[in-house]
Parts: sequence; C-alpha cells; structure tokens
Amino acid sequence: MFDDTSLVRMVIENLADQHKWTYEEALDRFYKSDTCRALSDRRTGMFTFAPREIVMLFNESEAERV
Repeated sequence: MFDDTSLVRMVIENLADQHKWTYEEALDRFYKSDTCRALSDRRTGMFTFAPREIVMLFNESEAERV
C-alpha cells in the first residue's frame, strides 16, 4: 500500500470531511478498518478504485459493525 499514499490521503481527507473527524481520527479509524486491509491486499484490486468508492465501502463496512 505504500505506493498508494496519495490514494490513502484522499480517502482520509474525504472521511474527515464527511464525518467531521480530525485528520488524525480519520487516519486512525481507516488504518484499523477492514477496508484498509482490503486496500493493502493487491489481489483485491482496490488500489484501482476512486477515493469516493473506498469511502463508500468503508462507510458500509462500519455501518455493518454497529
């Protein structure tokens, strides 16, 4: 995932804006998520997704956890 730092940064910024979280809080929540683990796995192909798609998957995943 180190090659995708700009993608991750855009996802984090979107999450922070959408949820009114600090950047640090969004970063912490994302890095602990199943979505981040899936993004880190090249076999999923998630590195080709748009940031908004990854945010949507994160939000869906978090909603299911509640």
